[in-house]
Amino acid sequence: MLSLEHFRHASRNVPRLMAALSALPLIACSGYDFWTHGRYAAPKSGFTMEVAGDGHVDFGEDTTSTYHGFVQICPTTPSGGRVSLMFPGGTAKPSWTVSALKSSGGDWTRAELERQLRAAGYLSLDPAELDEAVGVAGGALAGPKGITLPGQSHHLKVLSARFDRTLPTAPVAPAACPRGGTSP
Repeated sequence: MLSLEHFRHASRNVPRLMAALSALPLIACSGYDFWTHGRYAAPKSGFTMEVAGDGHVDFGEDTTSTYHGFVQICPTTPSGGRVSLMFPGGTAKPSWTVSALKSSGGDWTRAELERQLRAAGYLSLDPAELDEAVGVAGGALAGPKGITLPGQSHHLKVLSARFDRTLPTAPVAPAACPRGGTSP
């Protein structure tokens, strides 16, 4: 049974508890920083895709539209070359590089991805894999709630997928593409 002494002791902690609870919304209102990193394989189209992004998700939002990061596509067969995109952040268009040559690419769309892959020498591209590649990369760049995890992909193979609600300690850089194409 609770005594009057228990009540007095507990009531001394109420102001501290109320102060801590009132500060909680101020902390939560700022949102959170994030980084994501994923590797995916498109077996029919003959490439792997590495995507990394970081940014800030505002309070009350699920994703961000002001990310920066990269997408790198490497061939898994001898035909095709490296295709990379750098997303500088904000609303700026991505910077495309196709087989080590700067390209005048456009936005991150399925049509633009297909155009850049064909310019890099990819011969057989699967439309379903390209559609999913655009969505998977866009999701990973937009934050932890957008990254495609194992079991969530219909056409691409998820090789790895990681995320954290902090910024990386050092910028994440694309891995080197294997020479001559390799199986994922």
